[in-house]
Amino acid sequence: MFIKIPLDKAMTTSTKKKKIPRGHRGFLSLPAISILNGRIVTVQKNKYRVLKIDNRSINPVDFVEILADEHGYSIVYILDINGMRGDTPQLKTIRKLSEVAEIWVDAGVMFGEHIIDFFVAGAERVVIGSKTIDCLEELEVAHDLSENIMFGLDIDHNKVVGCDGSVTNLPPIELVKRVTKIGIKKMVFTDLGRIGGKSPIDYRLIRQIVSQNVELYVGGGVSKFDISAIRSTGARGALVELKDIVEEIAKEQT
Repeated sequence: MFIKIPLDKAMTTSTKKKKIPRGHRGFLSLPAISILNGRIVTVQKNKYRVLKIDNRSINPVDFVEILADEHGYSIVYILDINGMRGDTPQLKTIRKLSEVAEIWVDAGVMFGEHIIDFFVAGAERVVIGSKTIDCLEELEVAHDLSENIMFGLDIDHNKVVGCDGSVTNLPPIELVKRVTKIGIKKMVFTDLGRIGGKSPIDYRLIRQIVSQNVELYVGGGVSKFDISAIRSTGARGALVELKDIVEEIAKEQT
């Protein structure tokens, strides 16, 4: 598999034109890219492995610029694995990525005030997930600071995944209602038990969430074959697995 990655990147945000995000009739397809220690990684046998194409590791900034400029993926969803592990978030990498595309980032934010660092780094939207948030009150803190935050609803076997009882003791749809009362209407739904395609997508729950007037994006093992069905639920977009994106680009270049 060969993907051309130019070595010389001279274009900056001042010379780039606003592009229409890739999708279909208002539905967005966002590449979900995991970054660890400044490198793109994928999960193989429950371990993070550096993504290599033709035995070459890929510079994440070059790769995201290719996605935006040549393939229409002008919005990219970044999972900062360092941040999710409780280590120092990769703000320098996020800053560089934000110069070549619109970046939405999930970095395992625990406290509302921490979102500021990511906005300063250039992120357009910052996700605060049920899996890592300290308590629901921190969502209120974050919402007071910016309307560009998103709530990440992480579930496993139809139960909310988190570290605080005020979050995990609620059924998923009840938690969604609590979050919308705070004023947060943008959400990412991730079924952790589905990653790897081991269980079906819970379309019923997705429709319930959308019915709460939520701008919803669906992640968790989503492939290109799931897009049509997800779009039919009323969700606004999907986080597509990186391997599908790479395969798609390879086909476009042949």
